[in-house]
Amino acid sequence: MLERARRLVAMRLSAATKVVLDDKVFVLLYLALCAVYLAPVVLLRHLPMQDGPAHLALVQIWRHLDGDGVIAREYVARGGLPPYVTYYSLLRLLGGVLSLEAANRVILGAYVISLPLAVSYLATRFGRDRRYGLLAFPLIYNTPFVYGFTSNVVALPIFVVTIALLKEYLDRPKWTKELALALLVILLYFSHVLVAAAFAVGGPIVFFSQVHPPLRILRRCLFALPAMIIALLWSRGQTESSGFDGQYLSVSENITWLFSWTNDVQLGSVDEVALLVLGATLLLCTTARVQSLALPRAQWSVALAALGVLALFFAAPAHTTKPLYHWATNVRLVVPALLLLLVVPRAELRGRQLGLLLPALAMFTYSGTSLFQSFSKFDAEVRHLDAVVSVIPENRRVLPLIFDQSDGLHQGYPMRNILLTYQAQKPGYMPEGLVSDNTPIAFRTQRTPGPFYKTPSDFRYSAHGRYYHYYLAGFSKGQEPPETLAHSDGKVRLLKRSGRFAAYENVGTLPAN
Repeated sequence: MLERARRLVAMRLSAATKVVLDDKVFVLLYLALCAVYLAPVVLLRHLPMQDGPAHLALVQIWRHLDGDGVIAREYVARGGLPPYVTYYSLLRLLGGVLSLEAANRVILGAYVISLPLAVSYLATRFGRDRRYGLLAFPLIYNTPFVYGFTSNVVALPIFVVTIALLKEYLDRPKWTKELALALLVILLYFSHVLVAAAFAVGGPIVFFSQVHPPLRILRRCLFALPAMIIALLWSRGQTESSGFDGQYLSVSENITWLFSWTNDVQLGSVDEVALLVLGATLLLCTTARVQSLALPRAQWSVALAALGVLALFFAAPAHTTKPLYHWATNVRLVVPALLLLLVVPRAELRGRQLGLLLPALAMFTYSGTSLFQSFSKFDAEVRHLDAVVSVIPENRRVLPLIFDQSDGLHQGYPMRNILLTYQAQKPGYMPEGLVSDNTPIAFRTQRTPGPFYKTPSDFRYSAHGRYYHYYLAGFSKGQEPPETLAHSDGKVRLLKRSGRFAAYENVGTLPAN
C-alpha cells in the first residue's frame, strides 16, 4: 500500500511538472496574479475580517483549557467532532510553532494559492482549458472573507477539488481515487457544513450524469457513505435537543443578496467592476471557436451542478436559529456555485484567443492592488490596538466595548470582534465571541453579564463593570477616547489610549478569581 501511495504521489508530481513545462504562459500569469493577491496576507498583520479575531480567540481558549488560569475556570471542552473542526485544529497545530496570527496567515495564504489552482483542475477534468482558473482570482477576497467566515472560505478550494476528483473517478475508477474522495468529503463536512451542502447538491448531478446502470451507481457512491453517517449522527443529536427553525426570504430579496454577497468587499465599486469584467469575459469565451467537442454529458453535468447549487440558494432559509445559528445561510452557497459556472465555456484559450483573458487579468490586477491599499489602511488603524492590549496582563477578565463597528472602508462590520485580539494574543476571559455548537469549546456555566455588543452605551458599572478587571474599548474613527467610561461611578480609570482604542482599569471592587 505504501508503495502504491508513493507511486501515486510521484505521478501527481510528474503531472504538475508537465503542466509547468507545457503551459508556461499559464504559470507566469498565475504567479503574477498570486503576487498581487497574496500581498495582503503576507505583508499585513490585521485584515478586515469581522469574525477573524474571534476565531483566533477560540483556539487560544482551546489550547489553555488544561491550565490553572481564568480560561480553565470559565470554559470547558465540548467533546466530539463538531463541524468547523478542520480550521480550528489546523490553526491550533500550526499555533504550536508559530503565533496564532502567523498560523492564520499561513492558512489564508494556502487558500489564496489553492483556489485558482483548484478551479484550473476542475476545468481540465471537465474538458475545459486550465487557463479559466485565472478567472477565480477576483473571487478570493469575497464577502464571506471580509465577514471573517474563515471556515467557509477555507472549504471552497476543497469543494472545487472534490467535484473535480469525482469527475476523474467516474471517468477512470480506481480504489485510490475512491479513498481520496471519501477522505475529501469527510474533510469538507468538518470544514464547513454549508459548503458540504453545496457538494451534496452538485455532486449527485455530476454523478448521475456520468453513471447509469443501477448496480454501478450503488458501487460508485460508496465513497460518500462515511461522511453521510457522520453528518446524520451529528444532526440528529442537535435537532433532538433544540428542534429546527428557519426564516425564508422572497425571490427578489434573495437576488439582492446574491449580487451583494458574491463579491462586495470594499465600499465603492472597484470589486464589483472586476466581477462585471469577469462575466463579460465568460460571455466572450462562449463565442470563441471551440477546438474540440466532448460528449454532451461531460459538457452539461458541470452546468447542471451549478444550477442545482444556485437553486439551493433560493430554497435554503435566510438563516436558521435552531439547532445552530447561521446568519444568511443561503447566500454563503453563492461562491461555490459561481466557481462551477466559471468553466462553462469550452473555448481553448491558446494563441490569439488568449487575448480574451487579458483585459480581465489587467482589471483583476488593478482590483487586487486597490484591495491591498484599503487593507493596508485598516491594518495601520488597528495596529494602535496592539499598543493598548500590551498594557493589559494575561489571565484577566476583560470586557470589550465597541462603540463603532465600521472601519469606513469595507462592507460589513470589520470592527465588531476586533477587541477579541486581546484574547487571541493573551490567555484571558471575554464574554463575547463565537462559542457555539460548532466550536470545540463551551462556557462552563454561563457568560458573565455584559452590554450587548451593538449597544455598549448601555454599560453600567454596577450591572456589568464590577465583574471585570479591565475594559477594552473601540470608539468612532477620529474620536479621542475619554478619560473614563460613562456610567462608571468613578471606578474606572484610563490606562492607555492609542488611535481609536483605549484600555481602562477597574479600580473598584475587583472580581474574585
